[in-house]
Amino acid sequence: MATRIKLGIGSNFNSTLQVSTVAWVNSGFEANNSQILVPTALAKRLGLNAYLDKARIDFYGTPGGPVRLYILSSSTLA
Repeated sequence: MATRIKLGIGSNFNSTLQVSTVAWVNSGFEANNSQILVPTALAKRLGLNAYLDKARIDFYGTPGGPVRLYILSSSTLA
């Protein structure tokens, strides 16, 4: 069962900005390193959209169809 927690998230690109949001944890997703996937609107609030030229773009298959993910390595603080 997935659990939601309240989370403060900031960006390594702008250390003065922090956004309070709700995160979904224990969803069954596994990775070799720590990852935070955020919706586009939250990424914009954190100013991450200004750094998309540094992002790696990957495509992932989901039950709802393929999605494009912009990957900014070590760009967030949680």
